[in-house]
Amino acid sequence: MTQVVTGLLPNANYHFRLVASNSGGTNRGADLSFTTTGGLTVPTLVAPAWQAGQFTVSVATVSGSNYYLEHKVSLSDRDWTTVASVPGNDLVQTLTDPAATSAKGFYRVRVE
Repeated sequence: MTQVVTGLLPNANYHFRLVASNSGGTNRGADLSFTTTGGLTVPTLVAPAWQAGQFTVSVATVSGSNYYLEHKVSLSDRDWTTVASVPGNDLVQTLTDPAATSAKGFYRVRVE
C-alpha cells in the first residue's frame, strides 16, 4: 500500500509509528521521527507498479530538483541504494529499477 503525504511544514519534526493488526493480534513499531528541510518538496507519485520484473514509478517533477529512486530489502536496513535518478523538468518522468529481482522490498523517491 502506498500513501502520499502532503502538507508537511518546512523545518518541522514529525513522529510516526506503524501499527499492523489481524486476527493474531496487533504489533506496534517503534516511535520514529524525521525533520523536514526548508522548502520541502514532496514528490507526487503517479502509478507505482511492479511489472515484468521491474519496479517503476512516475513522478511529477519540478525544474531545479533531482529525483532519486532508492531501494532496500528490509526495513531494518539503515542504508538506501540509489537505483535510478532523473533531473526535474516540470514534467512527469518515470524512474525504473531495472535490476529488481522480486516484488518484495521497499522503495522511496528522494528529492534534492
